[in-house]
Amino acid sequence: MAWVETKGTGFRVRHRHPDGTVETLARYGNKPEARRHAQRFNAGAPEQAPVPAHPHPVPPAPAAPVPVLAASAPGLAPVDTDIPVSTPTFSAVIPPPRRPAPRTFPISPPPSGSVAPTAPTTITLAQWVEIWIESHQIGPLTAAKYESHLRIHILPRFGATPLDQITRIEVKTWGKQMCERMATASAHSILTLLSTVMGEAADNRLITHNPCQGLRLAHGKREEKVIATPVQVLQLAERMDPAGATMVITAAYTGMRWGELSGLAWDNVKLDQEIPAIVIDPLEGALHELGGKLWLDAPKTENSVRTIALPPFLVAMLTAARTAARYDMVFTGTRGALLRRSNFRQRVWDPAANGVPEHLTPARRAPITPGMTFHGLRHSHKTWMKEDGIDGFVQDKRLGHATPSIGDRYSHITPTMTSNLVDRLEARYQQSLHDFAALPKTPPGHSA
Repeated sequence: MAWVETKGTGFRVRHRHPDGTVETLARYGNKPEARRHAQRFNAGAPEQAPVPAHPHPVPPAPAAPVPVLAASAPGLAPVDTDIPVSTPTFSAVIPPPRRPAPRTFPISPPPSGSVAPTAPTTITLAQWVEIWIESHQIGPLTAAKYESHLRIHILPRFGATPLDQITRIEVKTWGKQMCERMATASAHSILTLLSTVMGEAADNRLITHNPCQGLRLAHGKREEKVIATPVQVLQLAERMDPAGATMVITAAYTGMRWGELSGLAWDNVKLDQEIPAIVIDPLEGALHELGGKLWLDAPKTENSVRTIALPPFLVAMLTAARTAARYDMVFTGTRGALLRRSNFRQRVWDPAANGVPEHLTPARRAPITPGMTFHGLRHSHKTWMKEDGIDGFVQDKRLGHATPSIGDRYSHITPTMTSNLVDRLEARYQQSLHDFAALPKTPPGHSA
């Protein structure tokens, strides 16, 4: 059976022979022509000359055995050779797209004396993933997640199973078992990837239906995120150096993500305009980290590209920091290096939030917000806005969330809305200073 798939800027018609090898029949510049070719082929009609996707037809490359692939996303570990099913490799958006030759999957010959099947042999999940993966051009972080899901969970369980023998009840049982040993969100992410792979197999008519379609995993009770009050934010900042304190206070009063803060350049901190704000750059608005490598790239989603208005106290704080700045980035390591999340957590965040029982200074031993993560500051900001009665649409825009309502597409944040929000945040901070003054602590940004 022939099928159509995207290849580069055009489309190609593919066919699987009874021995399991895959052949590219033709390439086209538009999908309708490619689809008609596939339909004629499947109906047994003689083929017409194809319309090439480029000025000069590109002949299909000869089929080659499946190579052992190395990880292409930066820092990915090689495939675990102890697992009998090899894991495919995703191409990331950082390098240019790969254009590998068509791949073939050798099928073991039937035992001596047996009758060879007349219908094409159904390929296994692992073999289909190798084909499916060619059409996916994704970012390195997503590539790392997919590689991990496939190598650790999906392929060890279903990799050697023919596609048409993966049943819904098996997948449902497997999903239930995953929920018993890991967070529901993690299990759901793995199941979603399997469903995507199987769904495209069904779309290509390799199987009659997707056995994962509509499956839902039972959600366990989700742990409540630990958040901080404005006074606790000042207590946390007090235990840090001035740079760390400024970063934590900025996170709490803007709701910015870690990557957005650690990737923030001074050029995107607009302190001298009528409404001072931080602008999340669409191309280099976030710091990404994978396999020990750091790089600036687009933020998490399209909605993450936004302008975040600043309350007056934060404008003053950032103005002072910019005056003393020696580097292009707002928040850096001691010698201007990009911040690493694990280093900041271990050296700055955890000792402040959880306390250090053996610390020489008694005031540093007790925890302030035990178990709270840096991301909890974002949750805190969301909670504060809810408490202050800020419109949900304004909250979503400030945090970079997709707005849930169609009506919100026709809404706009007015200067009055912005003024109301920054006034509420300013009032919170000023009140926290008053409450903090009653505590026997040193000013924020100075070590005790």
